[in-house]
Amino acid sequence: MDKSLSIVLILCLIYSNINLITPIFNCRDFQIVATDNGFSSTNINFKGTDINSNITFSGFYDFLTQYNNSTELEKPTIIANYISWQETDGGGFPAIQNDSHVVFIYYNSTALIESCAIVGDFSAYNAINMTKLDPNYSFFYYSLSNNVLQFPHTSFNFMVEPTTRIDYFFIINGEDVWLTDPRNHRQSPYTFGQNASELAMPLFQQPLEIIHHPDIPHGTLTTLQTPWHNPNVQVYLPPGYDPYGSYPTMYTGDGSYYITLMSAIDILDNMIADQRITPLIAVFIDHKDADPNDPNNIFSRIDWYNCNPEYLTYLDSLVTYIDENYATIPSPYARLHLGLSISALASAYVILERPKTFKLLASQSGSYSKGEDSYEIMTKYTHAPGSLDLKTWFSVGTYENNNNFNTPMVDDTKNMVSICTAKGWHTETIYNPECHSFGAWRHILDDMLEYFFSEPITKLPTSSQMQTTVDTSVTQITTSTSIIQESTIFPFIFVLLPLIVLIYSRKRNKEREIS
Repeated sequence: MDKSLSIVLILCLIYSNINLITPIFNCRDFQIVATDNGFSSTNINFKGTDINSNITFSGFYDFLTQYNNSTELEKPTIIANYISWQETDGGGFPAIQNDSHVVFIYYNSTALIESCAIVGDFSAYNAINMTKLDPNYSFFYYSLSNNVLQFPHTSFNFMVEPTTRIDYFFIINGEDVWLTDPRNHRQSPYTFGQNASELAMPLFQQPLEIIHHPDIPHGTLTTLQTPWHNPNVQVYLPPGYDPYGSYPTMYTGDGSYYITLMSAIDILDNMIADQRITPLIAVFIDHKDADPNDPNNIFSRIDWYNCNPEYLTYLDSLVTYIDENYATIPSPYARLHLGLSISALASAYVILERPKTFKLLASQSGSYSKGEDSYEIMTKYTHAPGSLDLKTWFSVGTYENNNNFNTPMVDDTKNMVSICTAKGWHTETIYNPECHSFGAWRHILDDMLEYFFSEPITKLPTSSQMQTTVDTSVTQITTSTSIIQESTIFPFIFVLLPLIVLIYSRKRNKEREIS
């Protein structure tokens, strides 16, 4: 009997150990592919020739005065001296005179140029002819402060402010080519593969968070490969991603724009490293049938984001997929939809149509007075119940009413903010003296992220989601209890019972021997 009990004891111990160890090998494996999305610009500086160190200037208009009072023999030297002075002591190009006055300058010392025009977001990309200093020299300038800009179909006032930031190009001899300013090293993204020259007035703060720092932890970016992912979707996972953690989620329209042109990955990495925001998962969505070799394929983009029910259906499937495969917080208070321009309209549309999925709205330069004929979004927001309990963030450039989109974006944004505020929704708005451009949207992404994610998400899910959460928790508790009963309690019972029997048996044998 002792031998039999020993065998039973050994078998019970083996069974117990197997059941206790097995769950360790049930962890999911994740293969994450990292990509690098840097953005750089080229610093170009030209120096003048025939420099005379005795000639100095107090600014551009002092140069004009000296030039107009000089002889023909002195003029080349004065031009060369001014170009050299402006690049060093004058603060570089364009020539900023004060907080609200700037002069754009194009000078070619090696070729005779007949005409030069400036074009930029501030002029709604209408060309403005620059003044030629002298018929004998390729020196052109254009002053911008408080100007009335007039074009065939529109005219408007443009006032430079201390924090103004705009994009511009030069057009030489009327050619259909836009050139960056060769003397201005500051550039901002214009489109895929092309930058614009940037004017940044003295009080504009450059976005240091877009700089790539190799010495900090970096998140990972992977492209979803499932057959149904058209359009293209890329997923950012934060540094140190824990597949069993809980992360808020940011969904963006125009995903490749945010990644490639707006340095979103570096911004996320830097802000997480600096503990300015809590780690989050970002899902970058392109427009349907987007051709990466044709970034100007905008018509399918407009159709895709313009209050399109097909986009909603796709987003429903995508959110389900992300929640099932990543460690998200399954609450609408932990899901943000972000967009720019037409995808900003999509953001407003999504939040209104899917409030049980998204409660967080971020919109950059959206136009809300226009949409599909069957869906007037401004009217929809006016009649939406305050109980939707949304949290909204808007940004728009104060120059955006003066553009060739024929949509008053500043007025639209103000109207949306008024509606959201009246309904008691937490709302924040940023108005910057800028235009409709990636550079304008890029440098305020950190403000948006801090607004939504500076603290861990603490808002409870909706009642329906609470029920789902509770049901899931009950299932997990029941399952856990079953595991404990099966793998821990039962094996110990199997061990203890034979021991009790063994002790009792030996006691009985001793009693018999004594008898």
